Amino acid sequence: MQQSPVEQNYYQEDEIDLKQLFRSLADRKWFIFGFTGFITILAVAYALSIPPTYKANISFLSPNQSSVLQLNKIKLTSETSETIYRKFLNKVMSSQFQRKIFDENDYLAKLNPESKPIKNLEDFFAEFSKSINLETNKVQKNVEKLNYERPINISLEGSDALVISNFLNDLANTADTETVNEFSNIIQQKIDIRLEEISRQISLLKNYLTL
Repeated sequence: MQQSPVEQNYYQEDEIDLKQLFRSLADRKWFIFGFTGFITILAVAYALSIPPTYKANISFLSPNQSSVLQLNKIKLTSETSETIYRKFLNKVMSSQFQRKIFDENDYLAKLNPESKPIKNLEDFFAEFSKSINLETNKVQKNVEKLNYERPINISLEGSDALVISNFLNDLANTADTETVNEFSNIIQQKIDIRLEEISRQISLLKNYLTL
């Protein structure tokens, strides 16, 4: 089958155009290589200028049954592993409690060693703590969970690995101590109330016997 003169002319023009395109690219190869290299250098320099971001993680398990029984041993409380765990996690994730740990342990100085002026401390803390995240760890099917509830992971991102890991440790340790103390204080209050009731009953009994 023969091609028409129009089709032959079209293929010839197309072939000529491709040759011209390749010739034009070859003539400008140094410009193309130079421009590409310049952009690459800029991208590398920008990437190196960005401070690295680190991520610290800390994991928790809910109290085991022996700890719960120890807390309830005098029958003045009826806490469960779930209620104790929830109280602890609520404290850890409280913005107010996080700010308390931040201030009491002077993390402003640790994050700003050069003492640069900070216009708004609230915004500074919000920027530091915004990445604090709580999530449930996935447990493999073949791993026995014993009497524990779901394991919880809390993470924090920042430019100083030591500071963010220390902050999570301080956050967890203080929350643990305060949670235990709060339950202990509740028990002590109930003991004091019970002792006061007993003392009142003894006093009434004495008065009755003296009549």
